[in-house]
This record gives sequence, structure tokens and C-alpha cells, in this order.
Amino acid sequence: MPAIFAQLVTLLHNLVDRIFIGPMSDGMLAMAKVGLCAPIVTIITAFTNLFGRGGAPLATIVMEEEKYQKAEHYLVTTFISLIGTSCMLTLIVSIFKKEILLALGASEATLPTRLTIFRSIFCEHFLFSLRWA
Repeated sequence: MPAIFAQLVTLLHNLVDRIFIGPMSDGMLAMAKVGLCAPIVTIITAFTNLFGRGGAPLATIVMEEEKYQKAEHYLVTTFISLIGTSCMLTLIVSIFKKEILLALGASEATLPTRLTIFRSIFCEHFLFSLRWA
């Protein structure tokens, strides 16, 4: 249930962004720039949830059985997997950022600003991933 709530809050945030950005003088271009964030944030959340939401419950279950060594193993594995996946995603995106943006529908008019937004999102990705560790 918390995962569904978190996704709904993210989507609501995107909707509110569009409500405030739409009436601006360059609203169409600005909404095109902001619209890129939703699929990227969803992809980041998917990779983070892959490990973060699986390791913690397993560790909790094992800790209730007083198998602390095994719980520590689960938590360390989860942490290392999150860091490794985060670094790998950041490296891949850093190399292919222009191609990814063009595949997501960026035009020449929105590409420079989208590159800046894209860079800032993936700079935060590492810290976002550690939140689930």
C-alpha cells in the first residue's frame, strides 16, 4: 500500500506542475520539458524498489527469528545492490543521455533544457536509491 501511495503522490505532483506551468507564456514548451520527468522518475523508482523493498522485509522476517547474521547479510547485499545498480544506471545514462532523450521524444527546441533536467534527476538518483537502503 505505501508503494501505491508513493506513486500516486508522484503522479499528483506531476499534475500540479502542469497546472501551474501550463498558463505560463511558454507553457507548451515548459510542459514538454516537465513531461519528461514522469517516465524517468518511474524508471528510477522501479530499479530502487527492485532491491530496497525486497531486502528490508526479508531482513525483518529473519530478525524476528533471531538470525541476526543472516539479516545482516540481507541488508549488506541490498545496500551493495542498490549502490551498484545506481552507479551502473548513472554511468549508462551519462554516456547515452542524448540518445535516451531523443528516444523519449525530445525535440531540438527542448533538448538543451531537457539535458539539464536529465542531469539533475540522475545526480539525485544516487541519493534517492540510498533512501531505501
